[in-house]
Amino acid sequence: QVATDSEVVNQIQEVLLSFISHSNLSVRRRAIAVLGAFVVHVPGEQSEKALGIIFQRYEACTRASEKCILLRVLVTIARQCPERVTKIVPSIIDREINLTEECDREERMTVLLVFETFVQHCTELVAPRRNEIYTCAVEALKYDPNYNYDDEDDMDTGSEAGDDFGDEYEDDIYEDDEDDTWDVRLSGVKLLAAIARSGLYSPHDIAQHIGTVLIARFREREDVVRAEILATYATVVGALGESAADSASGVAEVLQQQAPEAVTLILAAIKNYPRSTETKQLAFAVFAQLVLAKYDILDGSLSEITPIVTAALSADDTSGTLQTASSSLIKTNLKLDVLEFLRVLVQRSSVSDSAAEFLIATKDGLRENASSKAFQVPSASFTAAAGLVKLLSNAAHQSSMEVAQFVPWAEDMAQCAASLTGTDDQDLRSSVNVFIGTVLQKFGDHISASTAQQLLLILTELKGGIVHAPAVLGAFVQAISKPTALPQEIVVDVAPSVLQVIDPLFRQGSASVVTVALNVVKALAGYGTETLASAGDHILTNIIAIISKSPESPPASALQAFAAVCPTVSEENMRSVTAKLLKLLSATTVYDGQSAEALGELFETVGRSFPGLMDSWKDGIIENWSQTHARYYKQRKDSSNEAIQVPFPTAMLTNAAKSINSLYTGFYEAQGQQWTSEFLESLVFTSPRSTEDIALVCLGLRALGYAASQGWLAQSDQLAVQLDAHIQSKHDDVRDEAAAALGKYVGSYPATFAALFASATASDSEGASASGRL
Repeated sequence: QVATDSEVVNQIQEVLLSFISHSNLSVRRRAIAVLGAFVVHVPGEQSEKALGIIFQRYEACTRASEKCILLRVLVTIARQCPERVTKIVPSIIDREINLTEECDREERMTVLLVFETFVQHCTELVAPRRNEIYTCAVEALKYDPNYNYDDEDDMDTGSEAGDDFGDEYEDDIYEDDEDDTWDVRLSGVKLLAAIARSGLYSPHDIAQHIGTVLIARFREREDVVRAEILATYATVVGALGESAADSASGVAEVLQQQAPEAVTLILAAIKNYPRSTETKQLAFAVFAQLVLAKYDILDGSLSEITPIVTAALSADDTSGTLQTASSSLIKTNLKLDVLEFLRVLVQRSSVSDSAAEFLIATKDGLRENASSKAFQVPSASFTAAAGLVKLLSNAAHQSSMEVAQFVPWAEDMAQCAASLTGTDDQDLRSSVNVFIGTVLQKFGDHISASTAQQLLLILTELKGGIVHAPAVLGAFVQAISKPTALPQEIVVDVAPSVLQVIDPLFRQGSASVVTVALNVVKALAGYGTETLASAGDHILTNIIAIISKSPESPPASALQAFAAVCPTVSEENMRSVTAKLLKLLSATTVYDGQSAEALGELFETVGRSFPGLMDSWKDGIIENWSQTHARYYKQRKDSSNEAIQVPFPTAMLTNAAKSINSLYTGFYEAQGQQWTSEFLESLVFTSPRSTEDIALVCLGLRALGYAASQGWLAQSDQLAVQLDAHIQSKHDDVRDEAAAALGKYVGSYPATFAALFASATASDSEGASASGRL
């Protein structure tokens, strides 16, 4: 309401303009923010007028200090509403682009801030001047008139970081109180970061030019600027990761060429500024991003990095009498950064000689920190160690590395993990369970049998209650799921114990708990019927109870577990539950691929495992579908309102058709026979006179169409002609299903087209219409 009165707007604006030059810095900053917001939010005409006054004052001002204040107001406006400044952006760039070293420090910083804002929020407008703006950023980043970086004596680039790397944890940072040029360099870094994110340059150009400039400035003497440079480079490399994966981009090659110099300068910065803990932390952030961009990019420099990694991991993390809580926290944070780097480094598929030497030198540091009392350090250690175990296993399979020397380390780590499975720290508990599962899965045949069995039994103990079942038993499933290095006899020995543990879990309300119990059943079934034989019938009862809770969409894991346990169930028990189970499954409507595949797997297994029950299962599927179709037909017949369409139960038909096909697929497989369509043809050749007949024909047509699309059927001209005959049916549902089935059949067996065409044109009275159908 205030802003609609032009006189009031002018008055408020004049007051705010007077405050932006206030002697008090806090008042000045607040006035700039308020004036910018005021211009953004007043109505259009008034806003344009207010913006015009500010811009006119900017153009007319002769004092650098006043210009800086007005530019900061324009920055505030541009950040909140970029479209309000689009008309004046080119003029401002033209006016400010030719920065010189003689510029006032405050003026230079302000102009860099303006360019940073325009690059971020008005990217298209700055595109024509991108190279000039980039040059401004580079010159600002190098702006240090009071220091000579070319003097090699001032910068030690030796590769040795020193044994005291982990002990210099002071909060002091290097500061030159008489030199305030560092904030110009800081502004230059931020502008470069904005340019890298803007899309103004290709990924290759960003890596080649911006990356090179940033690396050269790793020698920066001011800690705050150096930290910003390292963080920016890490961010830039991280953003280039996708491009690095594309060999055509050339980004990976550029980063590979830069890596040795980057490592050398980072290590030199650590050595020359040992109290800068942020430099140490950001060093590992850079290393991690480089490895993510190209897994072996640092292999040639790992010998240089090894001393700082081992020193950081071996640092005492307790805050004793001579250490403050702050210094202890700094050590912890650095360790976490090192451990994250190690986690990333081992996410690779092969091990070079230099990587192997590095892993040998650092593995003991992982074990030492697994017992640490510092928050998150043990969890991060086990996570990195799990990745290392996977890498070592891959290397062993590729015969590229001898892993025997790591086996004692792995066993020691596993024993440490075993002692922590009852911890109250949820993250740590999760990471130790995963580590134990990984060791068993990858090193199960390397560690002693007694240790392997002990560790596997630990993964059956729910020390923290049922709530921890997903994490603990999830690790158990990981350990025994094939392919695994765990000997089969150990799994078979432990099976009875874990089956007792999961029995009550089937009746829990938690979906994640029930799912992990079902996953245990699936995994155990992979070791033969003996692992589930004594509990098969009981497990089947539990699974049916789970399915009955949501028959329309039973969990895929329940269907998969049912299929897994079938071979261990007695035929008598299966016969007794057939009717109930088929009634439940007939209501199942699946839309996701995993559930559809699981349902097919279930019926295949039944057909394969219980040939004596084929007729009852087939009849049950047909009966349930017929009942569904009869209800649909009655509803459609009873509906007196033509505008209300009763939907055809296509999902139920799909379920029945795929189920009966899967049932016979398993049956034929068990009998060693080729797939035959005899049972489908008996349905398809039915004359659709009654409602029940229509249901049978629709089922046969839908199932035959699926079978044809899979290439399971033998070519039959007679069958093709029968499908064409159904297209002429007076029943629309039959016509629709016949048209779809015929299309799939002829598409799979084009040779039948000739016979079909001949049949369609045999009668002059029907030829035209039949040819039209074709």
